[in-house]
Amino acid sequence: MKSRIYAAVFIALGLAGVNSSAYAMSVKPGLWRYTTVATLNGKTVPAGEPENECISPQDASRDLSAAVRKSVEQEQPDCKVTEWNSTGASFKGSMSCKGGAATGTAQVVGSVSETEYSVKFNSQGMTREGVAYKASNISIGKWIGPCK
Repeated sequence: MKSRIYAAVFIALGLAGVNSSAYAMSVKPGLWRYTTVATLNGKTVPAGEPENECISPQDASRDLSAAVRKSVEQEQPDCKVTEWNSTGASFKGSMSCKGGAATGTAQVVGSVSETEYSVKFNSQGMTREGVAYKASNISIGKWIGPCK
């Protein structure tokens, strides 16, 4: 099951989990609410309303770092992690991408606890059409209770 929380936390966009950590980042099973705010070249991108997702005990106990590693390797074949640091529940990383839809760099910083997460992602570069871009994405998620 591809969880939106896993996507928001780690594919946001693609760094956390590329390098496995001894710390198994996991979340509390139950109902989660997450919001995302994104900008592209200084303009806010419509992100929609906050969404809820029920995370099963099985999915919540997964090592998010290991689960996302496989996904990132499959979905980001033109990107390479250039720096990665993970301490406890916090992470920080950088990557470089060449080919595909764009060439550029990206940085991510975030934290995960059993009941909340926060991830900030920034990228900059050039699309394959030769258009410069700067993008950012902030995702915040909170556990709100048992699944209904």
